[in-house]
Amino acid sequence: MKMKMFYYYILILAAALWHTQARAADYYVEVGEVHITSDNYKNISAAGGFPAVKKGKVSFDNSTRTLTLNNVLIKPAEGKPGISVFIDYEWKKRPLIIKLIGHNVIEVTKESSVCTNSIPIVITGSGSLVASGNVSIFSGKQLTIQGGCTIEAKSPIWADTITINNAQVHAIRVLENEPCMSAYWGIKLKGGSYLASPKGATCEERSNMYHANWGWVFVKGEEICGEVLIKRGKNTGIDNPTTLPSTKEDEIYTLDGIRMKLPFEHLPKGVYIINGKKKVKD
Repeated sequence: MKMKMFYYYILILAAALWHTQARAADYYVEVGEVHITSDNYKNISAAGGFPAVKKGKVSFDNSTRTLTLNNVLIKPAEGKPGISVFIDYEWKKRPLIIKLIGHNVIEVTKESSVCTNSIPIVITGSGSLVASGNVSIFSGKQLTIQGGCTIEAKSPIWADTITINNAQVHAIRVLENEPCMSAYWGIKLKGGSYLASPKGATCEERSNMYHANWGWVFVKGEEICGEVLIKRGKNTGIDNPTTLPSTKEDEIYTLDGIRMKLPFEHLPKGVYIINGKKKVKD
């Protein structure tokens, strides 16, 4: 009897091990709250079990954590995000790279088009993305938009830090008095990207906003900007920084022509133009 029970438990253990080995590996990236796994990553479509993918081609390379959108329309059910990473249980902290090819649209209602809690996001490629939701793009870490892509954000963009490098971004707010773009630790424009509209707006740190205790936002005067357009190309507003007017109060600009109203010692690390001269803050 004891031997029979012994073999019985051995069979149960073997079955459990087989089930564990046979289980698909979760890649921790979701499209319309459907997880991409080692079983389904080759067919990220409605037919492959992703009903939010209405058209176009979606592919994923886990070795580089790159999700490629090729002329897609992603439209999840109400209350579900478009593309999301809740947490990377492998704790590798690798960024989610979203590569854009052609024209792409993510239509959501009460959630975000793209969101991660603790993972950086890199949006790149030569294509475009129209994003919507209560917040169009949200990253609890670094958000980088680069590579010549174009982003049309029909709702705010929020992140820990935001870097826009050789990309065009148009962002608008949904609710009155909320910023259209906000980052806790700073907004950086690089690679020729510059603030085209509104003219004369600056990037400042503000506190006691309705959505956060503090953060960096674009403002014009005392008003937080509800819409901004950041373009690619040469910023003619600061082509010759030596021609900036000299005043008693320091005039501080980023290399992309955004005027900063905070004192130099309160600014994040970077290179600035102060009264026509470059200065590095370490």
